Amino acid sequence: MVQEIIIVVGSGIFIAAGLYQRNKNNLLMDQGVLVTATIYKNVLKPSKKGKGHYHPVVRFLTEDNVWVTEELSTGYSPALEEGTQLDVIYNPEDTSEIVINRKLELELVPLFFIGAGLLGLAWSVLQYLGVV
Repeated sequence: MVQEIIIVVGSGIFIAAGLYQRNKNNLLMDQGVLVTATIYKNVLKPSKKGKGHYHPVVRFLTEDNVWVTEELSTGYSPALEEGTQLDVIYNPEDTSEIVINRKLELELVPLFFIGAGLLGLAWSVLQYLGVV
């Protein structure tokens, strides 16, 4: 019984995180501005398990002709190559809110979290019913 409760709570957290990120990304895609940014440098964020991830610091020019240099919240391993240009979407109300314009990050990652949460929830229900 305790195991099912833990899985249900964890699944709920996964679903909530996926829905939050999906809604945030949808809002950014609807109200954000698409620009080309250049990777200025990478910042290594160490992890407890090993090497860590590199967070790109990008530079771009806003539609108001203001230069923005900002570290992305998403990390990569290996690091994305400095000098690489990529399309980003930024929030004109808060230019620190930036995401790379990639389907993987905008749509698939949130769906993965939602799907994993739903699978965990289904597993808990099946265990509770004694099916598995």
